[in-house]
Amino acid sequence: MSGLFAYFRGLPKVSGMRRLALWLALVFIFTVPWENAFHIADVGRVSKAVGWATFAVWALSVLMRGRLRHPDLFQKAFLLFLIWNGLTLYWSVDSDATVSGFLTYTEIFAVLLLLWDLLDSEPAVKAALQAYVLGAFVASGSIIAAFLTAPASKFPAHLRVNALGFETDGIALVVAIALPAAWYLAGHRDGRARSPAAGLLNYAYMPVGVLALALTGTRGATLASIPTLAFVLWSLRHAGPARRLTAAAAIATAAVVLVTVAPSGPLERIGTASTATEGDEGALAGRLGIWQASLRQLEQRPLIGVGLDAHRTAIAPAISRTTVYKETGKVAHNTYISVLTETGVVGFILFTGVLLSVVARTMRRPGPNRAYWFAQLGVLAIGGISLSLENSKSVWIFLALAVASAAAARAGADRAVEIHRAPWEHQQRPPRPLPTYSA
Repeated sequence: MSGLFAYFRGLPKVSGMRRLALWLALVFIFTVPWENAFHIADVGRVSKAVGWATFAVWALSVLMRGRLRHPDLFQKAFLLFLIWNGLTLYWSVDSDATVSGFLTYTEIFAVLLLLWDLLDSEPAVKAALQAYVLGAFVASGSIIAAFLTAPASKFPAHLRVNALGFETDGIALVVAIALPAAWYLAGHRDGRARSPAAGLLNYAYMPVGVLALALTGTRGATLASIPTLAFVLWSLRHAGPARRLTAAAAIATAAVVLVTVAPSGPLERIGTASTATEGDEGALAGRLGIWQASLRQLEQRPLIGVGLDAHRTAIAPAISRTTVYKETGKVAHNTYISVLTETGVVGFILFTGVLLSVVARTMRRPGPNRAYWFAQLGVLAIGGISLSLENSKSVWIFLALAVASAAAARAGADRAVEIHRAPWEHQQRPPRPLPTYSA
């Protein structure tokens, strides 16, 4: 059984409050994929309760150590974006929503600082990835269980399966985000013995996640999985026979399960992703009207936007007059349009700066690791085209992990260079003069 949790056994040796904070951070990441399943009175989602506990322990550990890891460009860029979002309160069309949104962004900033400080090594980052994959197992399993226990009359006519209180599109993206991480962990080699059980566990997520994704019938999350497929194919180019056999078994299992278990309704809906605007069943059904209304609002306030989290209020009059989505208060269903409409060109430039800081870090990674992280970022980027993910915990956690992993790899490379160069520098260093003493 311990082999299943090999990545957790490789955590760095820390003690006291910092060790407790690290484990709580992993528990927090584990709860995010199924955070809507349970709500705690006066607190909210289970991830929020765990998150607050993690932050309290981490803050205490920082005070006890007397130091905080110096923020990276990523955290600094997000701070500027956070400040601008706070300033939009002065001209927001919905001040209450802006205050609420600002508090959410402040919590996200705290999470970014916390993860940056605690996940300062590659083993710690991989443990965080494993925690998220395990949480995604819960989400995927819940979707499959909802399908298997549903009345027979619902399928195959019923188009979509949901679970854990998420919106269908939202839980589908959670499942899709974990797919490249699971594949990466299943085949990763870092110079130490990896438990075969851990590899099989992560390979097993592939058929489970693919089936769950198919059952949701979500086109956006399916398209967001294209980088995952590319990464899977790329990773098998130089794989050994044993890994190719195991990977082929995982892929074949996913295909068989998809064909034999998944109902026709969700698969047919996913098939409409190739159509853009063909009636109510097109991939962009209903969204184009929302996007057009959003851009009309942007034309009125191009530089400063309508205010953080005020998109619903701003476009409500226009959407209420359309034939699609009669109810008012719709989100943008596009991260980039949402940020642009709410914070204007200034906010969008700052948001782009945050994303570019992650890309810049990832560009400096070596081959296999860079391929994985670009696939992971690709899933997030494509997912943001059909969903408003600017305040998604999953998105910001993975952006934070990408930066933390790159920084840890860079630090490891620097240490290796120092170890390699130290003997030579020692030979070249002139002898120390003998101490002199006065009479």
